[in-house]
Amino acid sequence: MTTLELTAEQKKQFEQKEWDLQCYGCTSQALRTSLNGADKDECIMIVAGMMSDAQEELERDLNETARQTLNRAKFVLFNYVMKDE
Repeated sequence: MTTLELTAEQKKQFEQKEWDLQCYGCTSQALRTSLNGADKDECIMIVAGMMSDAQEELERDLNETARQTLNRAKFVLFNYVMKDE
């Protein structure tokens, strides 16, 4: 294997990172890191703040940014708020 070839695992990680950047504007690992130690109530407030941010972004015609912000809010909601329900 040359230095330019990727293993299957490296390719999978690269593709996941690219997908995350398209979807969230950052990696899912960065989202997890930013939420480290947050409890359920804190995560609910974070989601509410993200939704307010998205409203402001839509008002300013930042549609792609708003889409990514809403995706980040859904990530927090599904992975931290609702994960035990």
